[in-house]
Amino acid sequence: MGFGAFAGNHNKESKIHPEVDMSKLTIYGNIICPFVRRVLLVLAQKNIQYNFIGIDLFNKPDWFLEMFPNGKVPVLKDGDKVIPESLIIVNYLDDVYPPSVHPSDPYEKAKGSLIVDEIGTPLFTPCLYKCLKDKSLSLEDKLKGINEMFIKIESLLEKKKTKYFQTDDKPVYSDYMVWPFLETTISVSRWLNHPTINSVESVKALYPSVGKYMQLMYEDPAVKKVSPDYDTFETYYNGLVGKN
Repeated sequence: MGFGAFAGNHNKESKIHPEVDMSKLTIYGNIICPFVRRVLLVLAQKNIQYNFIGIDLFNKPDWFLEMFPNGKVPVLKDGDKVIPESLIIVNYLDDVYPPSVHPSDPYEKAKGSLIVDEIGTPLFTPCLYKCLKDKSLSLEDKLKGINEMFIKIESLLEKKKTKYFQTDDKPVYSDYMVWPFLETTISVSRWLNHPTINSVESVKALYPSVGKYMQLMYEDPAVKKVSPDYDTFETYYNGLVGKN
């Protein structure tokens, strides 16, 4: 599935559920959402065939809200099974479609889950929320928050003895679950016209461990399949500002 498959999103004007091959897994979401990209990365890594139904996060269609009243994405539909929440979906897919994206060693698997718990949404989400939605925060404070976040990630990666979070040869669960938030942070920083953090090259100059890690991740085949280009991020952020 190429990136173009993620381009269209259904909004209030979409009156009926689109026709898709329901014998395949179906993912409801929006490519801009890092929680959705967690799932898409694992689907890509495992070469699983699926339908992707894009949802306009600003203006969700009624049929989607009738199916899933809390309105959150991602949602996985597997036949008559409905599974919400990115980490739950990913672990379901990992159980059903081997080989595992987790490290094989049970202790390393547990450590990977701890990495996600410690630096996944807890570290990134507050900063991204403030940068995109907090109108009371000055631009200077937003840029300062981004810098502080990169300092924390740099410190963590400096202590690692592996190229990725847990391995040298390839990304695993912890990488795929954290990566969408790091990728989003770079796009937000660029959108805010951050003077020094606006590309992988600029990150490498200031935070070499983070920069090297990002370079490796961008070379991963699964990441290449699902990473949005900057224009996609920018369009969403501009729309988000208009909605606030």
